[in-house]
Amino acid sequence: MPSDEIIETMARAIYNGRNGPGCTSWGRLPGRHKAPYLGDARAALSAAEAAGWVMVPKEPTLTMRRAGAEERDRPDSGAAVSSIYGAMIEARP
Repeated sequence: MPSDEIIETMARAIYNGRNGPGCTSWGRLPGRHKAPYLGDARAALSAAEAAGWVMVPKEPTLTMRRAGAEERDRPDSGAAVSSIYGAMIEARP
């Protein structure tokens, strides 16, 4: 599941897209007004994941790089790119 930071970033973008310039800033909204947008962001990310897509950082994190290196170094992996990539995706934040 994506981080709370990604969900909040997407929710803010949905809010701004729906309400346009001049709307109350996201930071000033009470939690009950943010909830529907956070729900929309979670739903969109969940639908993408169900379709086989995941969100990953533009640059791999240290944890992702380590997972890829560990997979590469496993004797039975054959250092196949797909298994290394899979290990890195599993280690995403």
